[in-house]
Amino acid sequence: MADEPAANEQPATDDTPAGMRAHFKDKLGEKEAQIADLTAKFAKLERTQAFKDAGLDPSKDARLAYFMEHYTGESDPAKVQEAAIAAGFMQAPQATPDQERSDLASIFDDAGSGGGTRPDPTTETKELIKALDDPKFDDSDELEKFLRAKGVQPVAD
Repeated sequence: MADEPAANEQPATDDTPAGMRAHFKDKLGEKEAQIADLTAKFAKLERTQAFKDAGLDPSKDARLAYFMEHYTGESDPAKVQEAAIAAGFMQAPQATPDQERSDLASIFDDAGSGGGTRPDPTTETKELIKALDDPKFDDSDELEKFLRAKGVQPVAD
C-alpha cells in the first residue's frame, strides 16, 4: 500500500515536518473546496437576482426556471430581459399613458422652439415691449433689425 510508510521510515505525525505538511495540505484542499463552493453559490445567487431584477422569477414559473438554466448570456438584468423577450418568455414593456403624454409634450415643445431650449418668455416679452417704447425704434427699419436680431420674423402685410 502506497499510503503506508515504508518499514524503515518513521510514520508522519503532526510533530514531524512531513506530518505538518500533510496536515496543512489537507487544510488547504478543504479551504479551496469551500472557496469554490461559495463562489458557485454566489454566482447562482447573483444570476437569480439578475433574473428577478429583469422582472422574471424562475421560482414561480417552471418555464422561466428552464430558461434561466439554459441562458448563457451576461447576468445583467437588461441583457436577461432582452433575451427573455427575444425567446418569448416575456413581452416588451409597454409605455404607460402618462409616459406617452410626456413624450408627446416634449415633442411639441421641441417643435415649437425649433428643437432647442426656449428662452424665458417673460424676460423676452418684457424686453420687446420696452424696445417698442424706445424712441430710437420710431424708425421702422431700426425696429425691424432689432426684431430680426431677437428671432422675430415680421409678418408681411
